[in-house]
Amino acid sequence: MASAFKSSSATLFNNPTLSDVKLKQIYQGKVREYYAHKAILCKESAFFLKAFTGKIREATEGVMKLHDDDPQHFEVLLKFIYSDKYDKDAITQLAADDKNKRVVIPIGVYAVADKYDVPKLYDPAAEDVETLLHDTDVIEGAIHAHYKDKNSFDGPIGRLITSAALGNGCFTNAVEFENLMISYPMLAADVGLYVRRSGRSSLDNLRIHRCPICISDSYIDPEAIFSYGEGSSLYCYICGTAQRMLEDW
Repeated sequence: MASAFKSSSATLFNNPTLSDVKLKQIYQGKVREYYAHKAILCKESAFFLKAFTGKIREATEGVMKLHDDDPQHFEVLLKFIYSDKYDKDAITQLAADDKNKRVVIPIGVYAVADKYDVPKLYDPAAEDVETLLHDTDVIEGAIHAHYKDKNSFDGPIGRLITSAALGNGCFTNAVEFENLMISYPMLAADVGLYVRRSGRSSLDNLRIHRCPICISDSYIDPEAIFSYGEGSSLYCYICGTAQRMLEDW
């Protein structure tokens, strides 16, 4: 029954049939309009539920204006509300072979999901981000995307980015990483929390592992390695190659 409802509601995305509200999504002076349905929006979003059942203007008017969200990120959110599907293929097409944009989009999607209180979207967006953080340039792009307007720390995306950054020896050894922490205090806070929660007073206990494929060095936490169990694999943060764990790691 639930899948049938989602299948039928997906056909109503930006469809005037039974639409009882129009969303005007405004960004940098440009407007996108969507035919929407209050019942569908409220089912997944506490933000819309509060807006449409409260005493504010949007509760009675047929138009709701939404500001400051990247149009691509907002549309991914809206399609998810209607379909209950996180469409990685569509996001890949939006990125158009730009690997930095490919990670920026799910970071932005997570941010708008948080803004509009759509918790079902948190996990798929975060999992998407996590699978992409294996390249130095991508990690730096993720830092800029996540922390540029951030005034809070210790969030799920920040923890993922911090873990990937500190696992990449080439990245953290570069002076640019220190500059990023100076530029983004919330990144510095997340790094401090990661180190503290790892039970280390510094990063000195990490071992350096050299990838036999790309000959790049990465910091490896020995305790974390052996907690996975014999026969498990780790992924090089530079080239993404899976490698079986060795005793001398």
